Amino acid sequence: MYDNKLDEYQMKNLAGVAAHADLQKQLDGKLQLKLKQTGDKLLPKQHYLKEWGYTVGRGGNIPYFSGKKPDSFKVQSPKPNRPSFRIQSLLAPSESPGVLSILSLL
Repeated sequence: MYDNKLDEYQMKNLAGVAAHADLQKQLDGKLQLKLKQTGDKLLPKQHYLKEWGYTVGRGGNIPYFSGKKPDSFKVQSPKPNRPSFRIQSLLAPSESPGVLSILSLL
């Protein structure tokens, strides 16, 4: 959860900050409703790594490229036969003047 006006590069996550607890609770409720409507179980990270065939780096991150040598690098993206996803803000512009947003995979 970020303040996109004061923190446009989203460096400070406001989730868990007491001053924003009510908004976080509201957004969590919207997320849970959307997950229920779409039948998404929001499974652990390992499930999606396996499902989408991502290679994980030494630090536990998903590198943009996979492969050991520059000539064998491939850009990582979800397998084409898997469900697509999109990033969507859970707050409509009328509910918030674009200051705070949270992103989710839908």
